[in-house]
Amino acid sequence: MEDFSAIPLVKAELDNLRWLAGSWSGRVDGDDMEEVWTEPSAGAMMGMFRHIADGSVRFYEFMTITKEPEHIKLTIKHFNPDLVGWEDKDGAARFVLTRSTGKQAVFHQSSANKPLWLIYETLDGSTLRIYFRPVENSPVGDSEFLFRRG
Repeated sequence: MEDFSAIPLVKAELDNLRWLAGSWSGRVDGDDMEEVWTEPSAGAMMGMFRHIADGSVRFYEFMTITKEPEHIKLTIKHFNPDLVGWEDKDGAARFVLTRSTGKQAVFHQSSANKPLWLIYETLDGSTLRIYFRPVENSPVGDSEFLFRRG
């Protein structure tokens, strides 16, 4: 298993993540998945995710990648189909960018109950691979999603 750093990148820029912008779709275990990211603008990128199973929405995610003074932060909020949030009012899954190349962005979540890495990478410019790598003793398992642009 690849070893990732948990140290935030201090000098990273949102423009380095421009390759993520666009509309992506794929299927996982027969379910449809869609993810959309905006271009970087005003210090932020906005993302949306939709999971569809058996012709119905299973859940949504609203995501932002923001340029903070000390690092780049990914924030994710989850919602039921009726837009009732999974997290409490002020809660969200929060990650910091720890690696950025022209094809890969590695984010680390350091919360005590779910420490893990979330990795976005483009394989060829038209395929997006999103996967999780848990830290030892994390209750979150490995999972992977493949999306095609368009």
